[in-house]
Amino acid sequence: MQKYYDINRKTLSQITRLCCLFVFFSILALVVKPSPYRRLLFLPVLAVSLRLLSLSTGNPTFDYCIGAAYFPYFFAASDYILLTDVQRELRLVQPPQRADELPENAPLSRRIAWATALLSSQRGLGWAHVPRHALPPRPPASTSRGAFVRAQLARAAAAALLFEAANLYTSARIPALYAGGPRLAAQGWAARCLAVWAWVVPVAALSEFGHALNAALSVAAGAATPSDWPPIQGSPALAWSVRNFWGRVWHQGMRRSVSAHGRFVAHRMLRLARGSAASAYMQLYAAFFVSGVAHYLPEYMALRHWGGGALRFFVLQAVAITLEDGVQAASRRLGMAASWKWKAVGYFWVWSWFAFCLPIWQDPLLHAGVFEEVRYSAIKWLLKRRQQV
Repeated sequence: MQKYYDINRKTLSQITRLCCLFVFFSILALVVKPSPYRRLLFLPVLAVSLRLLSLSTGNPTFDYCIGAAYFPYFFAASDYILLTDVQRELRLVQPPQRADELPENAPLSRRIAWATALLSSQRGLGWAHVPRHALPPRPPASTSRGAFVRAQLARAAAAALLFEAANLYTSARIPALYAGGPRLAAQGWAARCLAVWAWVVPVAALSEFGHALNAALSVAAGAATPSDWPPIQGSPALAWSVRNFWGRVWHQGMRRSVSAHGRFVAHRMLRLARGSAASAYMQLYAAFFVSGVAHYLPEYMALRHWGGGALRFFVLQAVAITLEDGVQAASRRLGMAASWKWKAVGYFWVWSWFAFCLPIWQDPLLHAGVFEEVRYSAIKWLLKRRQQV
């Protein structure tokens, strides 16, 4: 298997230029004043994205990581350029923006700063459209910078240790998570349930590590306040339903873009009544479809074929939530929905659901060894080096 350093440098240089072009055209589309022709600026964004999709560095892990980092921003650009009149509809609240200070009336330099802030804030922090009930609680306003930085560094260290411990365990006990091992779908139920934890914990720990480190550096440099950095993940205690898992526990980095596309399909394409059940479920399915495509495209970059399972996996999440809503509605009529026993059943249901459907998404990637380098154990490497010395 190729390592991270075994990549096509010429292709990597092309990818870097394409990413710079994407940022340029995206910012340009947000900076120009409102016009019916502004949507035409999505064409170069689309062209850049299609070109990026056709490139390969020769390293599946690297290609997947590039796609996974890029395509959420592509769908954000689709929202901001095609679906939303951003300068008139989206408003900064930190710092406060007066009604007479709309970006369309601001000088170019301020519009560029405004557009950069919008494109870089995937969770909507500091904006009126922030999903207040979906994000974890912010640190108290009384939190000092020093205390916050120390706490975030401690969180980053704990996440790194958890990541390392999970990798040590999976490398020894769960061969299905590595190339050449048996497929997850072929494992017994107990092994698949264990694999869910073995997959979720390192991914969450890696996400927590990066978020905590960025938060510490940002606040230490004075570029942000502690309240600008709520945790990246919600409390696992809320994961007693699939809806809660995706809507309140997992990171909300794509929430704005997938929701905007869902609203567009439900309200502007199909003209469904706002607030109706039909509208709500059409938005749900459209949002998970967009999320599925955003994960399916990185799969293609890594596998170089369309046999990945991300699209099926994410659409199935909407199916699970639909079934879950029906069961919960029946439980409320029986007065069971608020009981701890019902939530205990919910935890088991969520765990079992992912044991069932996670192999659909992960097996093609795991079989190709896409995540193997990410799961490399630093402790095992150090021990091996010591033995060689």
